[in-house]
Amino acid sequence: MKASLSLVTVVFGVVGITVASPVEPRAPTMKRADVGVNVAGVGQCPTDCWNEAAANAGCDPNADDSCLCGPFFDNVASCTSSLCNAGENLAALDFMRGACTP
Repeated sequence: MKASLSLVTVVFGVVGITVASPVEPRAPTMKRADVGVNVAGVGQCPTDCWNEAAANAGCDPNADDSCLCGPFFDNVASCTSSLCNAGENLAALDFMRGACTP
């Protein structure tokens, strides 16, 4: 009898957790438009990399998440790691990663 009560408790506990779990994906932690502003606030080098990547990406990172978190992200990361100091590089990537992480 004690084992069956434990089983019932476990089953209801699992059902309760499943029902209480969110069904919708989380909202992005940062809006796309804010990412560019924040990267620009880091310094001139990341701003230049952002502008260069926007010109070379072939898509609009301000309108398309697959662009922002795809080829555009790769171009900005490559540029900042090559041309900017470590602090600027890490700060710019942190803002972009925040926008691309669900």
